[in-house]
Amino acid sequence: MKKTSIYDTKIYSPKHGILIKSRSLESKVKYINAFICDINEGKILTAASKLVELGLKDAGYKYVNVDDCSSIKEGREKRTQRLLPDASRCPNGIHGSADKIHTMDLKIGIYSDAGTLTCGDYLGSLGFEDIDGETWAEWDIDYLKYDSCNVPENWTDTCDFCVPDSSYPYELVNGTCLSYPGLCSEGYNYFKSDSYERFRRMQEANQTRRMSGDIYLQWHRILEILNENSFYLNNVDLLGHSDADMLEAAMKSPLLIGTDLSRISTADLAILKNEHLLTFNQDPIFGAPAMPYKWGTNPDWTFNRSFPAEYWSGQSAHGTLVLMFNPYPVTVNQTMTWAEIPSLQEHGPYCVLDVWTNMNLGPVDESMSVLIESRDTGVYLVT
Repeated sequence: MKKTSIYDTKIYSPKHGILIKSRSLESKVKYINAFICDINEGKILTAASKLVELGLKDAGYKYVNVDDCSSIKEGREKRTQRLLPDASRCPNGIHGSADKIHTMDLKIGIYSDAGTLTCGDYLGSLGFEDIDGETWAEWDIDYLKYDSCNVPENWTDTCDFCVPDSSYPYELVNGTCLSYPGLCSEGYNYFKSDSYERFRRMQEANQTRRMSGDIYLQWHRILEILNENSFYLNNVDLLGHSDADMLEAAMKSPLLIGTDLSRISTADLAILKNEHLLTFNQDPIFGAPAMPYKWGTNPDWTFNRSFPAEYWSGQSAHGTLVLMFNPYPVTVNQTMTWAEIPSLQEHGPYCVLDVWTNMNLGPVDESMSVLIESRDTGVYLVT
């Protein structure tokens, strides 16, 4: 019998075997965006089968995440205080589902929360970290996603810290919260706060962290998260990654597929399997993500929810990835100039590969202009 706790739950690299705190990001499918809580073992195993059938497993997607709603709501097992799987969803228990996924040479992830309840109002793990870690280990769980909903009052702080996200009611000036009732005063020691202790426990369990509230299918929310995360990327490297909630590859968030794979289009599948983006995201040598090198519409380092940074670059073992993002409702002409891009020199020539079409655009001396369609991103590998 395997024994562990939430603090040393194993994290598996998608391509490089079993590691604690792996150097590579996890790549996986989760169902919560597609089915919410309308899940059962059949849908979970269908997602696993589709990873294999569609070639996603071979591309590096190795996890199937059971994302919330897998236990019963009524309570824990009275004697042991263990979580109880919902038999109406998984008749053979989570362990039974895990065994079936493992026979496909895939791995299974589970979900919990550092509060009394999960975001879906199922039982959380706050105060039960050790027993839940032991339970998941006995179920042969390979990965834990740990959320932060329903924090009880005795674990909340006496004041609030500034979060520049529309999920919070703060008025912002360039990403800084203005005076608002309840904000922590200057000099407040966060290291002695209840939130710090909760987040410390969460950090021990995994290497990724959400950096915003939830994403939803509206363009302004996508822009907001992109803008917000652009200011956090200096803290991203091989062993720590900010999860931009589905906006992922170049910013080196964990790669999450949150859709019904039985209905995915050929075009969307091609994006998920793009070899150049996956290689950049999973680079074992360069851990830093692509970051803005020029804002475009705004002066550099401007916090703007409607017009985030437009010019990005990042180093990899295979060259420099350059991205030009168009937030406008019309096609625009954008130019990448070698002298402006970190890691490149002013004069080329450099070879340029279009990451979307895999076309070699030839040697380019100093700059290259491209028409980028509305709400699209040009992505180029420069070597």
